[in-house]
Amino acid sequence: MRRLRNGLLLLLFALIVLSIIGLALPPTFKVTRTMRINNSATGIYPYLNTIERWPEWTILNKSKDATILYSFSGPERGIGGTMTFDGEKLGNGKITILDSERDHSLNFEVKLNEEQVTIHGVILLEPKSSGTDVTITMEGNVGFHLVNRYVILMTNQVYGPILDETLQNLQSLTEQ
Repeated sequence: MRRLRNGLLLLLFALIVLSIIGLALPPTFKVTRTMRINNSATGIYPYLNTIERWPEWTILNKSKDATILYSFSGPERGIGGTMTFDGEKLGNGKITILDSERDHSLNFEVKLNEEQVTIHGVILLEPKSSGTDVTITMEGNVGFHLVNRYVILMTNQVYGPILDETLQNLQSLTEQ
């Protein structure tokens, strides 16, 4: 009985320590990736600003999840365009274009898993002499959710490769 009591006290102590550390961890995350694409901003922008084209270049595509289903609402292009997705592997979520500046930038919001997680994203197009630098930044705030504060410690390792693959898909699609 004494071993059980000591084990429970040790478990309680560990949970308290992990909670205190979790509260000290930052609640926000930010991941940025940039790639040079050999195309003009004018050639790239329509893929970004047309929400129905997002499955062509994001990781939210049939090659990642054959069960994924999409629905689109709002305008076909620009502010308010929304894509809802649901798949066995990729889960469910919604992407909405919030702001758009032709051939320059696009702001969007991603809500994942029935709106439990909200991510804000920005895509910037910067013309260069040999193409366009495309930068994608995603950031969010997990608030006081202690488990997610630990999870965001790995954000760069999780979202970084996703953004790299997304940029590679966009590059392949727009350099053809």
